Amino acid sequence: MLQEFTALLSAEGAFTGLSWHDAKHAAVAILFDAVNRDDAPSFLEERAQNVLSGRDGMTWDDPAAMARALTIGATVLGL
Repeated sequence: MLQEFTALLSAEGAFTGLSWHDAKHAAVAILFDAVNRDDAPSFLEERAQNVLSGRDGMTWDDPAAMARALTIGATVLGL
């Protein structure tokens, strides 16, 4: 199941253009929430908003791309 999920993320370009630092953290957040949260899609959307507003307390190489990756993760989980 995880292989299919990661294939969908890849097909949607979730990690395209991300630095290694950002891609690594996006992948961990998406998979952690997918496995551990019943509300993963909405929680990932909230994570994306926190990235864009700077409320997440992290330093991203490209906050907009990071938020896009989390949003794609939320969309794929919601299918």
